[in-house]
Amino acid sequence: MNTKELELLLSEKARIIEDLQNELEKTNQGIILLTLELAELEQAKLRDGMETIRQLQDELSETNQGLLALTVELNESEEKYRSILENAAEAIFTFSEDGWTETINPAASQLFGYQENELIGMNIGTLIPEFALMAGINSISQHLKQITVNGETFVQGLKKNGSLFPVEFTLAIVRTVFKNRGNLKFRGKCSYQPLYMTKI
Repeated sequence: MNTKELELLLSEKARIIEDLQNELEKTNQGIILLTLELAELEQAKLRDGMETIRQLQDELSETNQGLLALTVELNESEEKYRSILENAAEAIFTFSEDGWTETINPAASQLFGYQENELIGMNIGTLIPEFALMAGINSISQHLKQITVNGETFVQGLKKNGSLFPVEFTLAIVRTVFKNRGNLKFRGKCSYQPLYMTKI
């Protein structure tokens, strides 16, 4: 191989190396651009994720504020109801479908002559003997439902000391429950009715 041929060969190799270097540079540039694009995409996803989190936090905050306001409102309503219940002149109590008392007010204690804690868990048939004369829980349930239809009835109440007295008895269904003695709850209201004998 003469000098001219050697020069041509070296020149060709130099050109090939230069082409490879150019391709490598382009590849590196492409990798850099792709890396930047991926980084921007990840940043965009991160921004979107942070925005979603912020929106969820705002919604949660609004929900908590709503729940807090509702809780305050319910507490106020409960306080008003308790005040009305405790200061009512009539005897008011809540009991299950089969007649077991669950809540009472001071007027009920005074009317029937029992302590308030004695009345809780007592069957309505103990206070109103007419109910106790009925055979079975189902009969009591049916009678209570009938009273809610009629609106009121006049019966005799039985005090702790054994004396009978005339009362006007009204009843309303207040709500349905699932985990209790019965499927219904009743709210009863009794008041002393001296004209009872003239009304029956």
